[in-house]
Amino acid sequence: MPVNSAHKSETFWADIRRESLTLHPLPQLISSVKLPALPGVVEDFLDVSEDPCASIQQLAATLESDSGITCELLRHVNSASFASDRRAGTVAQAINLLGLRMAKTFVMTIGIQAAMASTKTRVMNQTTFWNESLQRGLFAKECARAGGIDGDVAFLGALLQDFLLPVLASEYPEEYFHYLTEGRKRHIDLCEYERRVLHCDHATAAAHLAHSWNLPDDLVCCIFFHHQIPLLARHSQLGDSACLPVAVSSLLHGQLQQVPGGESRLIELDRMTDTFDLVNVCETVDERLQAMAHGNCVQFPLTRRIKARIPQNCKQ
Repeated sequence: MPVNSAHKSETFWADIRRESLTLHPLPQLISSVKLPALPGVVEDFLDVSEDPCASIQQLAATLESDSGITCELLRHVNSASFASDRRAGTVAQAINLLGLRMAKTFVMTIGIQAAMASTKTRVMNQTTFWNESLQRGLFAKECARAGGIDGDVAFLGALLQDFLLPVLASEYPEEYFHYLTEGRKRHIDLCEYERRVLHCDHATAAAHLAHSWNLPDDLVCCIFFHHQIPLLARHSQLGDSACLPVAVSSLLHGQLQQVPGGESRLIELDRMTDTFDLVNVCETVDERLQAMAHGNCVQFPLTRRIKARIPQNCKQ
């Protein structure tokens, strides 16, 4: 991308992020929630990455002391979800393949997952939660590719869209249990319920936190807008960005069933547009999830779920 175009893009996302978060400040109830700290190795990596003279070898050295982060980084770069014919055997090679911007974002993503994994909550199963997040990430990436949109940003945006939910569910277990037992009976969206009870939804709170952690503005916006499909569809620029496939991925079923009838809405959305083939996208996501499962069977394949919801008169 030409330098001027890149600068205009950064300015656009900074303006959208600033306007959105200014109009939706964090209420005291949410800002007082105690958040887990990012792993020290991630903070060290981000500090070194701010030095324009830092070499790839220096950046890699900050991560190599943490075997977990090293393995996750290499696993991602060498997985079927990352489009590259080259393989990475070292952290330096992985950073070189990703590019510094995406490397920083992905390392931050790993750090956020590690921080949130320490959160204990009775409301949801953490392993299932992150598997659902990975499924959304892969789904958003395939939808983005079909629409000629940056698939890597869509993947990370969808992967992180709900990252704050385990913390909120741990802090306010009774409120989230009430949603599971009563809110869904009334077909209330989770965000709508959160705004009533907590005066802020998890998308807004997560976007504020992501910004405070210096995630790129386009990723912050993906998180902020991930439950606002109608707004995105009407917006000429946001509708052509990674924000839309991330928001579409939020319709997938999860433990909290955040959007009542979400997958039925997804099928209807597929019927109204020819941007992507829903069943083909689901099949690709299932294949890639299975490849990442290292021989373990993936439960509740997405393709099976979606096909079961497609009305008989719409099936070919």
